[in-house]
Amino acid sequence: MFSELTVAIGGSCILSGEGIMTASLGDKLPAVLMGLLTGKKPSAVKGNAIPMATIASDGSPCFSMLSFNEIWAAGRSSVRIAPYVQTTAKNLKEHGAVSLLFVDKGLTYYVKGKAELLRTRKIEGVDYAVFDVKVSEVLEDQGMGTAITSGIRFKSVEGGAEAILCVVAPIKFGFCSPWRSGF
Repeated sequence: MFSELTVAIGGSCILSGEGIMTASLGDKLPAVLMGLLTGKKPSAVKGNAIPMATIASDGSPCFSMLSFNEIWAAGRSSVRIAPYVQTTAKNLKEHGAVSLLFVDKGLTYYVKGKAELLRTRKIEGVDYAVFDVKVSEVLEDQGMGTAITSGIRFKSVEGGAEAILCVVAPIKFGFCSPWRSGF
Protein backbone atom coordinates (compact mmCIF):
# COMPACT_ATOMS: atom_id res chain seq x y z
CA MET A 1 0.00 0.00 0.00
CA PHE A 2 1.21 3.52 -0.81
CA SER A 3 0.22 4.57 2.70
CA GLU A 4 3.32 2.80 4.04
CA LEU A 5 5.29 5.74 2.65
CA THR A 6 3.04 8.62 3.72
CA VAL A 7 5.01 11.61 4.96
CA ALA A 8 4.00 15.10 6.05
CA ILE A 9 4.15 17.44 3.07
CA GLY A 10 3.73 21.22 3.27
CA GLY A 11 2.25 23.51 0.65
CA SER A 12 -0.35 26.12 -0.04
CA CYS A 13 -3.93 24.89 0.28
CA ILE A 14 -7.02 25.62 -1.79
CA LEU A 15 -10.54 24.67 -0.74
CA SER A 16 -12.63 23.42 -3.67
CA GLY A 17 -16.42 23.42 -3.94
CA GLU A 18 -16.60 19.72 -3.08
CA GLY A 19 -14.96 20.14 0.32
CA ILE A 20 -11.60 18.70 -0.73
CA MET A 21 -8.45 20.41 0.45
CA THR A 22 -6.03 20.60 -2.47
CA ALA A 23 -2.43 21.52 -1.71
CA SER A 24 -0.21 22.66 -4.56
CA LEU A 25 3.26 21.19 -4.03
CA GLY A 26 4.91 22.96 -6.96
CA ASP A 27 6.74 21.25 -9.81
CA LYS A 28 8.78 18.72 -7.82
CA LEU A 29 7.77 15.21 -6.75
CA PRO A 30 7.31 14.94 -2.98
CA ALA A 31 9.30 12.39 -0.95
CA VAL A 32 6.37 9.97 -0.82
CA LEU A 33 6.15 9.76 -4.63
CA MET A 34 9.94 9.58 -4.99
CA GLY A 35 9.87 6.59 -2.65
CA LEU A 36 7.15 4.90 -4.69
CA LEU A 37 8.79 5.64 -8.03
CA THR A 38 12.35 4.61 -7.18
CA GLY A 39 11.60 1.06 -6.06
CA LYS A 40 12.48 1.52 -2.39
CA LYS A 41 9.23 -0.12 -1.23
CA PRO A 42 8.22 -2.70 -3.87
CA SER A 43 5.60 -4.29 -1.62
CA ALA A 44 3.91 -0.88 -1.39
CA VAL A 45 3.26 -0.70 -5.14
CA LYS A 46 2.76 -4.29 -6.31
CA GLY A 47 -0.65 -4.67 -7.91
CA ASN A 48 -1.42 -0.93 -7.87
CA ALA A 49 -2.55 0.82 -11.03
CA ILE A 50 -1.85 4.45 -11.92
CA PRO A 51 -4.62 6.08 -13.97
CA MET A 52 -3.28 8.38 -16.67
CA ALA A 53 -5.12 11.01 -18.74
CA THR A 54 -3.96 12.31 -22.12
CA ILE A 55 -5.64 14.40 -24.84
CA ALA A 56 -7.08 12.56 -27.85
CA SER A 57 -6.77 13.91 -31.39
CA ASP A 58 -10.36 15.25 -31.19
CA GLY A 59 -9.50 17.17 -27.99
CA SER A 60 -11.39 14.87 -25.64
CA PRO A 61 -9.78 13.27 -22.57
CA CYS A 62 -8.37 9.78 -23.04
CA PHE A 63 -7.68 7.49 -20.09
CA SER A 64 -5.38 4.52 -19.60
CA MET A 65 -3.57 2.86 -16.70
CA LEU A 66 0.04 2.11 -15.93
CA SER A 67 1.57 -0.37 -13.52
CA PHE A 68 4.64 0.48 -11.47
CA ASN A 69 6.65 -1.56 -14.01
CA GLU A 70 5.86 1.15 -16.56
CA ILE A 71 6.70 4.28 -14.56
CA TRP A 72 9.68 5.50 -12.54
CA ALA A 73 11.20 8.75 -11.28
CA ALA A 74 14.12 10.12 -13.29
CA GLY A 75 14.54 12.87 -10.70
CA ARG A 76 12.32 15.13 -8.62
CA SER A 77 11.12 17.02 -11.71
CA SER A 78 10.95 14.18 -14.23
CA VAL A 79 9.04 10.91 -14.52
CA ARG A 80 9.57 8.26 -17.19
CA ILE A 81 6.57 6.30 -18.47
CA ALA A 82 6.50 3.37 -20.87
CA PRO A 83 2.99 2.75 -22.25
CA TYR A 84 2.21 0.38 -25.09
CA VAL A 85 2.60 1.93 -28.54
CA GLN A 86 -1.10 2.51 -29.10
CA THR A 87 -3.58 5.35 -28.58
CA THR A 88 -1.88 6.62 -25.40
CA ALA A 89 1.53 6.88 -27.05
CA LYS A 90 -0.03 8.56 -30.11
CA ASN A 91 -1.77 11.11 -27.88
CA LEU A 92 1.44 11.82 -25.97
CA LYS A 93 3.41 12.31 -29.20
CA GLU A 94 0.70 14.59 -30.63
CA HIS A 95 -0.14 16.76 -27.59
CA GLY A 96 2.39 15.91 -24.85
CA ALA A 97 -0.03 16.80 -22.02
CA VAL A 98 -0.40 14.10 -19.36
CA SER A 99 -1.90 13.81 -15.87
CA LEU A 100 -1.11 10.90 -13.55
CA LEU A 101 -3.20 9.93 -10.53
CA PHE A 102 -1.55 8.26 -7.54
CA VAL A 103 -4.29 7.16 -5.17
CA ASP A 104 -4.35 4.69 -2.29
CA LYS A 105 -5.46 4.45 1.30
CA GLY A 106 -4.91 7.83 2.90
CA LEU A 107 -3.33 9.63 -0.06
CA THR A 108 -4.11 11.20 -3.40
CA TYR A 109 -1.59 12.96 -5.67
CA TYR A 110 -2.11 14.42 -9.14
CA VAL A 111 1.00 14.88 -11.27
CA LYS A 112 0.68 17.05 -14.37
CA GLY A 113 3.35 17.31 -17.02
CA LYS A 114 4.51 17.45 -20.61
CA ALA A 115 5.75 14.24 -22.25
CA GLU A 116 8.50 13.87 -24.83
CA LEU A 117 9.22 10.61 -26.68
CA LEU A 118 12.67 9.19 -25.89
CA ARG A 119 12.57 5.83 -27.70
CA THR A 120 10.49 2.78 -28.63
CA ARG A 121 11.25 -0.86 -27.96
CA LYS A 122 9.66 -4.23 -28.78
CA ILE A 123 9.53 -6.82 -25.98
CA GLU A 124 8.04 -10.24 -26.74
CA GLY A 125 6.23 -8.80 -29.76
CA VAL A 126 4.74 -5.86 -27.84
CA ASP A 127 5.79 -2.31 -28.79
CA TYR A 128 6.48 0.11 -25.93
CA ALA A 129 7.28 3.82 -26.08
CA VAL A 130 9.38 5.48 -23.38
CA PHE A 131 8.50 9.10 -22.61
CA ASP A 132 10.14 11.62 -20.34
CA VAL A 133 7.50 13.63 -18.48
CA LYS A 134 8.66 17.02 -17.19
CA VAL A 135 6.58 17.67 -14.07
CA SER A 136 4.75 21.01 -14.24
CA GLU A 137 2.60 20.65 -11.09
CA VAL A 138 1.95 18.23 -8.25
CA LEU A 139 -1.27 18.49 -6.25
CA GLU A 140 -2.16 16.62 -3.07
CA ASP A 141 -5.81 16.09 -2.08
CA GLN A 142 -6.96 15.48 1.47
CA GLY A 143 -10.64 14.75 2.09
CA MET A 144 -12.41 16.85 4.66
CA GLY A 145 -14.47 14.41 6.72
CA THR A 146 -13.81 11.57 4.28
CA ALA A 147 -10.92 9.19 3.69
CA ILE A 148 -9.66 7.34 0.63
CA THR A 149 -9.77 3.65 1.59
CA SER A 150 -8.01 2.04 -1.38
CA GLY A 151 -6.48 2.61 -4.76
CA ILE A 152 -7.07 0.77 -8.02
CA ARG A 153 -5.70 -2.76 -7.89
CA PHE A 154 -4.97 -5.34 -10.57
CA LYS A 155 -3.78 -8.91 -10.75
CA SER A 156 -1.73 -10.09 -13.72
CA VAL A 157 -3.02 -13.09 -15.57
CA GLU A 158 -0.64 -15.63 -17.07
CA GLY A 159 0.72 -14.30 -20.33
CA GLY A 160 -0.46 -10.73 -19.65
CA ALA A 161 1.78 -7.73 -20.24
CA GLU A 162 3.02 -7.71 -16.63
CA ALA A 163 3.99 -11.37 -16.94
CA ILE A 164 5.83 -10.68 -20.21
CA LEU A 165 7.75 -7.78 -18.67
CA CYS A 166 8.72 -9.91 -15.68
CA VAL A 167 9.98 -12.78 -17.81
CA VAL A 168 12.01 -10.62 -20.18
CA ALA A 169 13.53 -8.22 -17.66
CA PRO A 170 15.97 -8.83 -14.85
CA ILE A 171 14.58 -8.47 -11.36
CA LYS A 172 15.64 -5.29 -9.64
CA PHE A 173 14.50 -3.56 -6.45
CA GLY A 174 12.81 -6.81 -5.38
CA PHE A 175 10.32 -6.73 -8.26
CA CYS A 176 10.63 -6.81 -12.02
CA SER A 177 11.15 -3.65 -14.00
CA PRO A 178 12.80 -3.59 -17.44
CA TRP A 179 12.77 0.20 -17.48
CA ARG A 180 14.94 0.61 -14.41
CA SER A 181 17.43 -1.89 -15.74
CA GLY A 182 18.56 0.05 -18.79
CA PHE A 183 15.62 -0.36 -21.18
